Amino acid sequence: MRTIILSAILCFAGTTSLSSAQEAEDITRTFDDAAVVVVIVDLDRLDLTGVADAIASAGSEDLGSERLANSLRRYFQPVVQQLRELGVSKLYAVYSLHDWNGGMPYLVLPTSSEEQADKVSQLMQTGNDAGGKIVSVVLRDAFRNVFVRGTVVFAGTQDLEQRLSPDRIPDRSIGWKAALAVPREGAIRVIGVVTEDQRRVLREFAPKLPEGFGQLSGERLAELRWFSLGVDVLLPAVKGIVQTDSDASAQMLSALLGTAAAQAPVKNDTLRDIVNATQITVDGDRLELSMVPPANRPSGEVLASLLDDVVPLSQNFSLLDLRNHLKQLGLGMHNFHDAYGSFPPPASFDENGQPLLSWRVYLLPYLDANDLYRQFHLDEPWDSVHNLTLVEQMPDVFASSSFDLNARGLTTLQLPVGENTVFHGQAGVPIREITDGTSNTIMILEVPPERAVIWTKPEDFPVDPPSLKDRLFGSRDQFWTTFCDGSARAIEGTIPDETLSALVTKSGGEIIDYGGF
Repeated sequence: MRTIILSAILCFAGTTSLSSAQEAEDITRTFDDAAVVVVIVDLDRLDLTGVADAIASAGSEDLGSERLANSLRRYFQPVVQQLRELGVSKLYAVYSLHDWNGGMPYLVLPTSSEEQADKVSQLMQTGNDAGGKIVSVVLRDAFRNVFVRGTVVFAGTQDLEQRLSPDRIPDRSIGWKAALAVPREGAIRVIGVVTEDQRRVLREFAPKLPEGFGQLSGERLAELRWFSLGVDVLLPAVKGIVQTDSDASAQMLSALLGTAAAQAPVKNDTLRDIVNATQITVDGDRLELSMVPPANRPSGEVLASLLDDVVPLSQNFSLLDLRNHLKQLGLGMHNFHDAYGSFPPPASFDENGQPLLSWRVYLLPYLDANDLYRQFHLDEPWDSVHNLTLVEQMPDVFASSSFDLNARGLTTLQLPVGENTVFHGQAGVPIREITDGTSNTIMILEVPPERAVIWTKPEDFPVDPPSLKDRLFGSRDQFWTTFCDGSARAIEGTIPDETLSALVTKSGGEIIDYGGF
């Protein structure tokens, strides 16, 4: 349920406006045989800017409010805007038991023409618009399979197209259409149906739910038929209906849900106030649920607290930033290579061979930061009187997970430098010299915070012995990298010393055993 809430908010907050029984009939044909929950979004009424501003107003660094707000603005708002321009008014995130282990829904994006569908498909696959301009790096690698059927675009796992074959789509005439027919409230619509097969499994196996759900069990959940919840993200508030088997089932579920809410393991006072304010009333065989935060809790504080309970923002949103920064840098490196026939050297040098400015400065034109690049005095060192004034303008793409480091213009994203690396000496290296393979050679490292450097300074991470692994990991269990093929990957602490050493060389001829880490 936590994954559902998070995806509903981040996967674009909005409202639905299914206007007819035919539209409901059409959309249910896009739900596979194991669909259990669908989040419906009306992109035309989406206000991600308002959501981001409310979250930022919470002003809590511990909750990662500013980072979450920036992530919404940088990574999600451009996608929403582009989808609107391509005529996509509604987005459906379908949670299926087939995908439950991975936690990701598959997406359904109806359009009004086959031409629009092709453009949306391109956007979902590449993150670029029809002109090739980057809209959002979040979309790249997000879905393994994007395909079009008529005017509808689908994005999900590799087997999704087979799962959605017409002969595998069940009759949705009862539960889903009843849930879709409920009057719509709020900024997010979340509907779910317990099918007959699922009800039978819940009854027969009666799985024990995690601690904190009181006496609510799988057997009791089998008495639930469907639910429809509307979420007003900016309050935030939840109102909706839960349909059960009978009046007695409704009374029983009401009591158990109340107990589960009272015992819910929430992390802070804000969330406890929200839980305590939840109202559950019974109307025959239906439950009516209303969760409205107290008036003394600002909406931004509530949103940040809710999301921090759903997922540790300080870790996960910094990870979202970091992975996409590394992908952006990899793309910038390859664009530089296309222009000059080689990757950049680690620094620029004066006529005496003294380093002046970092490779990061020379990559700026390929990171949509050409205006900043023009402000540098390229014939002066990084710590000249003029160039020092530009340190505080460090682009977000070089930012680390530490607010303190970022505020001081320090970055943890560095090149591996040393003998037989891609970045050694004063000349750039062309791809053809990476004979170990671009997918086996590290381009950029995320070094420990204590090794952060001023982003304009020509200083990077020396890979020469001793203790390469100890120096790179420090107290961490993993670190992130960009490989020379442009992919962003995590390196786990289980990696053998010799494998790590092999990954930072360009032509060592080593055989990489990926099964060892």
